[in-house]
Amino acid sequence: ATACGDQGPSIEVNGQTFNASDLAAQRGEVYSQLQNARDQGHARVEKDYNEQMFSQLKRLAQQKLIELEAKAQGKEPEEYLSSVRAKAPLPTDAEVLEVFAQARDGGRLDPGDSLDKLRPSIINFLRQQKGDEAVANELALLKKKYGYAESVERVQVAVDDDPSRLNPEGQIVVVEFSDFECPFCTRVQATATRLREKYGDKMRWVVKDFPLNFHPKAMGAHIAANCMWRQDETKYWTFFDALFAEDRPADYLDPTGLERLAQQVGADMSAYNQCLEDPAVEKEIEGDIAQGSSVGVSGTPAFFINGRFISGAVPFAEFDSIIQQELN
Repeated sequence: ATACGDQGPSIEVNGQTFNASDLAAQRGEVYSQLQNARDQGHARVEKDYNEQMFSQLKRLAQQKLIELEAKAQGKEPEEYLSSVRAKAPLPTDAEVLEVFAQARDGGRLDPGDSLDKLRPSIINFLRQQKGDEAVANELALLKKKYGYAESVERVQVAVDDDPSRLNPEGQIVVVEFSDFECPFCTRVQATATRLREKYGDKMRWVVKDFPLNFHPKAMGAHIAANCMWRQDETKYWTFFDALFAEDRPADYLDPTGLERLAQQVGADMSAYNQCLEDPAVEKEIEGDIAQGSSVGVSGTPAFFINGRFISGAVPFAEFDSIIQQELN
């Protein structure tokens, strides 16, 4: 708490409010760890403590939602969760190959690793991932069914000459921190498109660069995209969307693939190649990374909807719920 009467983060589920006292009562060990870290100065600032508290309250609230729906279906919570995970689609061969290729291209394979050798572990990884997505989608539906509201914390994210589309005066401002080599960023683009189609002129959509340092091809792709932005707004968005397209070629992030794409969208190639060598472009990208890190971004994709933070490729319903709250 930072002021008299400030109870810190809270979440409401089905008319019941959960706050720090509920976490202390139901998950005492977790609560004690947070308090000890705060008292000993391990949390850098009050904001860090509140973020950790809020994260734990979300887990508590999600468990409550699961218990409510399990009871409604006459099941135990674990049985209900298992049934939700069982509905997740099985991994496809193309998805297995994509994971393997990303590990290979990122230099994360050991000598002797092959697709056949790693296939079982990749399938297990993807099944877990798809199961988690199924649970996330189910929770988004349960939030609507039972009623779910979070105490609102906003972060000011400065927007200057960053690429943006839709209405510059839109009531809803979405700031997306993204990485062209991040598979989750690719996955969330279909959701982003649906949101832009649904809200149109009510929305301004801003993109900031956040290439992760363990994605070796990401920085080059972001430099190329920024060089397109220097030339033409429409060409930039065509370039941006093509880099996240599901049917993109295998070499899409290689210099030759980026150059081919630049030619396809009609870039001035002389200006494009000169821009690639301009150190100011990478410096601007590093500025976005520093800004994102300062407001809590540590992975991609990350979004701020009117300053409200969303981390990850969450379901459409979760974005939509927050936007509806903002409009109302």
